[in-house]
Amino acid sequence: MACNEDTPEANAFRSQFAALVSGIQNPQSLADHLFAKRTIAVQVMQEIGKETLTTEEKTRKLLERVYTSITSIDPKHFRVFVEILQQEAYAEQLVKNLELEYANSVLEEESSPPRKVLRMSSGTLGTVAGPETSSMIVQESPSPRKKQNLEVQVTENPFNLFGQKVKSIYLKQPDIPQDDWPPVRKSQYINLALLKSAAMKDDQYSRFTVRGSVDDILKDKDELLFDDVFVDADMGHRILFEGRPGSGKTTLMHRISKKWAKGQILKQITVFILIQLRAFISKINVGLRDVVGFYQPPGLDKLCSAIEQNDGQGFCIAFDGLDEYSTETQKTSFIYKLMMGMILPKSIVIVASRPAASQKFRRAVDRNVEVLGFLKPQIDKYITDYYRNSRAKAEGLIAYLEEHPNVKHACYLPLHLAMVAYLFDHIGFSLPERETEIYRHFTLSTLVRTIEREQGVMDSEISDFEDLPPEKYEMFMDVCELAFKATLRQKLVYSLKEAKEHFNVDPQGQYLGLITVDRQYVLYGREETYSFLHLTLQEFLAAYHLMHLQEDEVMSFIEQYAKKAHMFVVFKFYFGLTHVAKPATESVFNRFLDANKSNQLLLVQCAFESQNTETCKMLAAKGSGIIDLQKKTLNPSDCTALGYVTKSASSAIHETHLVSCSISSEGLNALVKSTADCSFPGEVLNLHGTRLKIDVAPAAAEFLKKASSVTDLRLSKCGIQFRTLSLIAPVLSRMTSLVSLRLEHNDLGNVKSVPILLDIVRMLTNLEEFSTDLQFLASLDSFFSKSQSLKKMSLYDKIEVMSVSRCYTSERNSEYLLDGEQVNVHILGKVLKVCPNLRVLSLHLCDIRQEDAKALATSLRSCPNLQVLNLDHNSIGSDGVRGLCGALKECTTLQKLCLYNNNITDEAVGSLVELLETLKDLKKLNLEHNKFTESGKTTLRQAAEARKELSNFSTCKVSLYLW
Repeated sequence: MACNEDTPEANAFRSQFAALVSGIQNPQSLADHLFAKRTIAVQVMQEIGKETLTTEEKTRKLLERVYTSITSIDPKHFRVFVEILQQEAYAEQLVKNLELEYANSVLEEESSPPRKVLRMSSGTLGTVAGPETSSMIVQESPSPRKKQNLEVQVTENPFNLFGQKVKSIYLKQPDIPQDDWPPVRKSQYINLALLKSAAMKDDQYSRFTVRGSVDDILKDKDELLFDDVFVDADMGHRILFEGRPGSGKTTLMHRISKKWAKGQILKQITVFILIQLRAFISKINVGLRDVVGFYQPPGLDKLCSAIEQNDGQGFCIAFDGLDEYSTETQKTSFIYKLMMGMILPKSIVIVASRPAASQKFRRAVDRNVEVLGFLKPQIDKYITDYYRNSRAKAEGLIAYLEEHPNVKHACYLPLHLAMVAYLFDHIGFSLPERETEIYRHFTLSTLVRTIEREQGVMDSEISDFEDLPPEKYEMFMDVCELAFKATLRQKLVYSLKEAKEHFNVDPQGQYLGLITVDRQYVLYGREETYSFLHLTLQEFLAAYHLMHLQEDEVMSFIEQYAKKAHMFVVFKFYFGLTHVAKPATESVFNRFLDANKSNQLLLVQCAFESQNTETCKMLAAKGSGIIDLQKKTLNPSDCTALGYVTKSASSAIHETHLVSCSISSEGLNALVKSTADCSFPGEVLNLHGTRLKIDVAPAAAEFLKKASSVTDLRLSKCGIQFRTLSLIAPVLSRMTSLVSLRLEHNDLGNVKSVPILLDIVRMLTNLEEFSTDLQFLASLDSFFSKSQSLKKMSLYDKIEVMSVSRCYTSERNSEYLLDGEQVNVHILGKVLKVCPNLRVLSLHLCDIRQEDAKALATSLRSCPNLQVLNLDHNSIGSDGVRGLCGALKECTTLQKLCLYNNNITDEAVGSLVELLETLKDLKKLNLEHNKFTESGKTTLRQAAEARKELSNFSTCKVSLYLW
């Protein structure tokens, strides 16, 4: 039987053989259909039906028989095979590749002269995937036969041919882009987080990259694997990748293009185009013709028309660096319309950008992903790989980062980690802790490296920028000026024309290694572009330029830009470079304090960078001795800065409020380390709403040890449970200066919590105010019902203020309330009986009703020293008030009674009048929002006025509130 392996059908099948072997999932089903079409014989069915064969072995044998059928029986069997394969849902990409190879083979046969063709020897088809193992015979092919309607077949596939061309380009690229400087080594890929619409939660992934800057993403986040990003991506989907400069966005986009080219992701896409927007820096508006024409395909107009006519079906475009081309966020731009689905609605669009430039797209995308950078295991692996020839150095740097959590936190950005590893290699354990010093050392190292390369000699005399040769220093200042102007304009990339205009000469050699020149797109007709090695480096150089301006120029600049978020990092570097060491810079810092007094976290960061204790005292004085950081995510760097400020200005700080903040255990440890041997200053430490879960409890305990002199500690709504309480209890018990301890709205309903809390109160001999909630009271009753002596509750004798609030933070609270409110009042009564010195009792919004009020009245007889009783927002009613008034007549020290909004009617007026006539020290009675008639109100006012006539009353008038 004649064998013709030189047909387009055979060539296409042979070229895709390896892909078919790995891609076909059900060879038995495929064989059944082929047998039905009489493409294979019954013997083949029997052969692949053997149970001893693996799926791959069955597939390989089946494909060998199909190839024999195509080459030896009828080439049309290729078309039969393709049609059957099309019926399999998983095989869409396999079919596309076969069709494309067939079209290419037809095109080559029509246009090429006689050529050498690789022919397979019998029985060796299965080894075609590897040239080392395949057995092939090279021989001259006969003259190619002509194909009819060839022109039609080729012109039907310009889209496929273009996709194949782009795919071949991506396949030739390295797996990970390699940078020359800083020396980023090949390492693992970065981590991803799926962004959700909900607000940020207090967990590692949500707070990991929050640094108090314009690039913070305050959203709830879930861990996301790369392979899961595209698992359900469909035509028409929009995907947004966001991440800080240096987090690895470009590396990620590179990986996506490579994976697509290998057929591992986005298999429904025929053409995938990755566009670095910096390549269009000199173009005002980018359009479809620009992005498709970037790779210079033949028939550009027809190709664009085909894409538009199909609404982008089978087309994916990925834009990297939206923040580098800010005009594309305008509503009239091509990218904006593309992301919003206004054009090419069936295409897949992928965008990578800094968060500051892409916020407006978040609601329009189908998937929003944050590029996190490195986590701790990857940081350690990178260091190990970097120092693969020096295990001691690797272990030394890892240990150093553990001891300096603020430096370690900066290393989650791959670029920062590369810088730190390089600096540690050169200056060892004298590695700086401040970001200003890290960038100063790195910039200086870059300059020295560039000069040494130019001169061919080592120059160890350069230890500061002023040590540079005069001509080099002048060039350096030119680069800093460019960085300053660019940062003001929020510009990251420059064209050749812009660079020439700034330097007044060809910029080649003028940037001292601080600016990268991107020439990779010159081959595609694009001009070279210029950008600084890193955005933060650009901001550092801008700060260096700022510090060399005249004082009046700096003050003018502060007036104009002090509140501009994109300049905050520049200001931090400015104060870090100047150390606020001169009167002029002190004036600048004072002006900056006035402009940003509501942003204390930024001020704390700037004070830390300055490393000037006077700066910290100025900050404290501006805030009247109060450090107030509310609703902030404090990373280790922030905590290190806060610790430095509180230590440096300890005598000027009276209160520290970290309300509803998110602080990890690493952050708390950094705070402890940065305060060194000093105590945390001030009388008030307010941690209300700052979650102290079990994972941060050990670190929280160490932090509270530093606050031993605090008199007012607020731990309300901190999510404290029994396990956390057991870890911090020994520390709380030793805080003997405490006068007030607030623990309400926590999860302390566990009976085990009761003895721990009782021991804490017993040890705090100066405690006057203790706040808890109904959960604890319910548990207290349960605890003492287990054969415990009520006499032990005498340790409450010193409590003078008690606040009990209804708490909605967990299901358990509602369970206790549903058992019956009278139970809660009964429990409260037990507590009141052993609190003879109680002065203030607040039962605001505790759902106390008429029957509960009667029980409460009995308990109040045990509190002869009560001065303030707050029963606002309950349902006491007139009957309840009558009972209360009878008991309160014995509380002769009562000065303030609050019964706001309690459904009280005129039926209680008589009892209230008697109370006004009896209590000599009563100064305030709040009866607003009740149901008195005008007659009842008049009677109450007359009773209040009548007190003037009674000489034995300590006050002439009681403040009566009736509305």
